[in-house]
Amino acid sequence: MSRMPHLLKNQFLFKQGFQLVLFWCLLATVMLPSLLNFFTVSILFCISTSNLINENIKEQWRQTRAIWIGLSLFVIFGMVFSELPEKSTKASYDVLRHLILFYFITPLFRQCSDRDIAKSLSYFSLFISYVFLLIVIYAQYREGSMQLRGSPLGQSIWGSHNLLSTGITIFLLLTMCLITLKSISIKLGLLIALPLIYAIAFTLSRGNILSVIVIATFLIFHFFKLPKSILLGLFFIMLIGYCYLFFIFPCDDGSCNLGIYPRQYIYQNTLDHIIEKPIFGHGLSVFKIISGIQEGGVNVVMPHNLILELFYSVGIIGSLIFLVTLTTWFYKSGWTFSLLIRSHNLPLPIIIGISLFIYLFIRGLFDLKLVSSQTLDCLR
Repeated sequence: MSRMPHLLKNQFLFKQGFQLVLFWCLLATVMLPSLLNFFTVSILFCISTSNLINENIKEQWRQTRAIWIGLSLFVIFGMVFSELPEKSTKASYDVLRHLILFYFITPLFRQCSDRDIAKSLSYFSLFISYVFLLIVIYAQYREGSMQLRGSPLGQSIWGSHNLLSTGITIFLLLTMCLITLKSISIKLGLLIALPLIYAIAFTLSRGNILSVIVIATFLIFHFFKLPKSILLGLFFIMLIGYCYLFFIFPCDDGSCNLGIYPRQYIYQNTLDHIIEKPIFGHGLSVFKIISGIQEGGVNVVMPHNLILELFYSVGIIGSLIFLVTLTTWFYKSGWTFSLLIRSHNLPLPIIIGISLFIYLFIRGLFDLKLVSSQTLDCLR
């Protein structure tokens, strides 16, 4: 009889470990849908955590109902005022199916200690980092080229250069968070990080590389307990520089030789479309079909800026609803902006959350699509 509590504890830890592994697999499916099926993994994850939902559903609904009302209004705006309602309805479904997983993820992380999360994440990251490395080396060998940007073989393996580089970067920044909080040893951290650094170097995603640099700077400030107000100042200067370079700096038809004209062209034309329907927008996920903006004779999939795409898709009203909803979500978490700035002893989930938010913001200035698995996964 004395062994029963020990056995129950072991069963609990095993189940919790299995749930965490499924969550990391879920994260990997977002980045590599050609290797892992999102629907299958999400169903397994939801089944494994269903007991946690039953225990917490009423409390979670009480805390998040205002957020769901806001998100529902956001997707309704994106459908009702869309120029292609059927296309926008599919996008709204994608938004909701990702966000519903929030109800299954939150209870799991509430019952897990930082140590449990760090241990599970480090082992999974060690495995997935060498999966990424093998994919990159295989593609380099088959194509006889070290550089994989625009790789035809890569397209057939992982679907897009953007997905692969995003997956590599996400797990690299997660590892950086573990090292910063000393949740893993330096030796294990290097074993995980070095294959990912190699992979990201040769996929050459400039937006991802910039994101890693900015997040590394944040983590250095946190580790050495430097004033985060200085970091905010540097970030603000970078943002001003971005706005000047891409929206004001004269570079007609590439005359400045900086390679920024294509983005300036896309941004300016997107702004023109926003001005056409400023209140309600054109609809979710219709940019490629409706805008008619082309690059190299091909319709551009997205405006390469999340804020512009938000206003293009749902206008001023829908954008305000979305931003107010995210602000409410943050307020309900119990944290405040000033507390995050002042504190140098933040728990692992908060450090990861801030790093993912920085990643989403930086990448959102250049690459990410509003309704995409990458954007929604970072928000979740």
